[in-house]
Amino acid sequence: MWEPRPSPEAAPESPSLWRRAPAWRRLSVAATLLTAAAIAVPFILRPAGPDAVSSLAQPAAAQAGSGPAGAAASGETGSSEACLLVQAPSPVFFGSGTVVSLEDRALALKHTRESEARKGGLIDPAYLANQRVVVRLPNGRYDVFVVPRNMQVSPGDRVTLQGGYRNVNLPCNYVPNLVTSDVGPSSDLPSAPTPGAPR
Repeated sequence: MWEPRPSPEAAPESPSLWRRAPAWRRLSVAATLLTAAAIAVPFILRPAGPDAVSSLAQPAAAQAGSGPAGAAASGETGSSEACLLVQAPSPVFFGSGTVVSLEDRALALKHTRESEARKGGLIDPAYLANQRVVVRLPNGRYDVFVVPRNMQVSPGDRVTLQGGYRNVNLPCNYVPNLVTSDVGPSSDLPSAPTPGAPR
């Protein structure tokens, strides 16, 4: 048979664990903050991604004389306040990948300008005219890397890669993602990404 519940006034009030154990409360708050920090740190400290234009890339809106890239172009790079370059301080080893295709010069220049606007600085002039290649990384992602002038690569070659970094010799300039060595022909040539597909 159904028994009525006692009214809240009749029940003795017992303090909750949250109220009677401040150590427990501090431990819960600390665990929550540590979890949030552990999730956020990889996004905050990750190395700058390859020069490839992502689907979330901002359009190239920086024009000469406006924005950080414009300030760098006009020579106003003397103070650190004028430069807003977002780039890793040193190169990061990306591992290896397989060259899928060579990037067209006009498309490479367009991607470079978009990358400069997104990063808030200019590419190191020594790499501006270099050949760009589309590389398939082991995780299946396609990215664009710059080939040094003294190196020749072809589609199908296995190459080692490094991420871009801030150029310490030129204020507000960065060295782009680079092919560091050509290991030789790869046994498996991946198919090229379809145009318009995210790389």
